[in-house]
Amino acid sequence: MGKRKSGYRKLPQKTFRLLIGSVIGVVLLGALLFWGLFYITDVEVVGNTRYTEKEVEDMALDSFFSHNSILLSRFQKHIYLGDIPFMESVDVEYLNRNKIRLHVNEKKIIGYVRQDEVDYYFDKDGMVLESFSASERQGTEDPSVIGNGLIVTNEGNGNGENDDGNMTDSTTFRPALTNVSLITGLKYESVAVGQRLTVETPAVFNTILALTRMIDKYEIQPDQVEFSDDQSMILHYGSVKILLGTDSNLEEKMTRVAAILPKLSGMSGVLHLEDFTDDTQNIIFDPNS
Repeated sequence: MGKRKSGYRKLPQKTFRLLIGSVIGVVLLGALLFWGLFYITDVEVVGNTRYTEKEVEDMALDSFFSHNSILLSRFQKHIYLGDIPFMESVDVEYLNRNKIRLHVNEKKIIGYVRQDEVDYYFDKDGMVLESFSASERQGTEDPSVIGNGLIVTNEGNGNGENDDGNMTDSTTFRPALTNVSLITGLKYESVAVGQRLTVETPAVFNTILALTRMIDKYEIQPDQVEFSDDQSMILHYGSVKILLGTDSNLEEKMTRVAAILPKLSGMSGVLHLEDFTDDTQNIIFDPNS
């Protein structure tokens, strides 16, 4: 019985190459069309208070998927930025094929303490998040100007690498920190980034958080918040001191502060709210004291 001949014919090498080249060309053309069709041309940023929109965009959009709305929103929807001071993450929202929205999640800081000319910024639990020395501080008089705070930069050796040979980010970011209160009077054993402030009364952080919310609500940022041994508070506004007492009736007290403070512009003295109650009719301002 003779050997059956196969019906399969091997393509000539030239034809095979042409076929493979055509397939590769179609794939590349499709990839280019896909990339161009969904190329990001408009970025909206929401939730940022420490960095400018441009800075947030530079932080978040630095990967392979960064400029394609489909790839970015599908494969890098949550971008971790915890290595940037006061940043936590950015969530990507797809709006249309050429536009995305970046939702900024910042680390919530409620105040800072100063020790040996170094500022240590802490959150609602008293955890120290970041620190900056006096030479690193470049404050602004206008707390509404985002991006004129501290200069934070990671510099390599000029080749995009650090001394260990790892790639680094040479972009400079400037977190605005002028709306964070200096907290004085707290007693703690030590202070270091990544550790909690070991204060005698941990509940003081709840008080600072509540006070910070009122300050932000009424936009009445003090120069300093001073705590005494009995947890009484004194707000410093230039030459004006406001004695708040303890945190009882704190919201009502801060409502009064917001109403009275503009009237004390250019004055010096002490505003007494330490004994304020719901029945208080008159609030005393003692000038030049």
